[in-house]
Amino acid sequence: MKGKKILKIVLIVILVLIVLLLVNTIRKYIIVKDLQNKISKYTSSNNYHMSLTSYNKIIGQKGKVEYYKKDKKELYIMETTLNEKNAKLSSYNNGERIDVFYEGPDYKNAEIDSDFISKIELHNGIDYTGSDLNTFLTCLMGVIKINSTKYNDIDCYLVTLGGKEKYYIEKDTGLLLKSFVSNYEVERSYEFDNVSDEVFIEPDIGQYTILRK
Repeated sequence: MKGKKILKIVLIVILVLIVLLLVNTIRKYIIVKDLQNKISKYTSSNNYHMSLTSYNKIIGQKGKVEYYKKDKKELYIMETTLNEKNAKLSSYNNGERIDVFYEGPDYKNAEIDSDFISKIELHNGIDYTGSDLNTFLTCLMGVIKINSTKYNDIDCYLVTLGGKEKYYIEKDTGLLLKSFVSNYEVERSYEFDNVSDEVFIEPDIGQYTILRK
């Protein structure tokens, strides 16, 4: 009789744990799907400006990326600072050709009709899960943790993947505001529907040494 009572208690505890696991899994699944749906409004945009600032605490490297897109035109500007030395790369894509300009302490070079790929996709770190089933399994297996928080007074979710990668995602938009991945701390900001054609005007080629392929 005593053994049956203990078994009953164990089964009740197991059942409660299963219910709690399912409730938590469903909560995370609903949040992830909501964020995925919200960011989809922006991923289809053909006119936006995204700014990224990064810092690698291991090697002490600072970086900044400015990315502009308007229809088929793209401008990618990357500036880095390491050991107090600055470097800059600017890639202009007019929809038919890509020209890249390199600048450093003692050089200014340009590559015309380059193969450089300069596109930066809008994402929030969790919009890669694919099907609804994969999203649910990711939430179920405990790979992902989600907590409400604030970042710069903005209501966000702090999403942790695998116990290492961290993403601050704005609740209202699904946009990624800050991330911690592979020793890199990256902050992001966005502007939509205000990129003009003037942004894509290339610098004076006469100021640069042309690199030959």
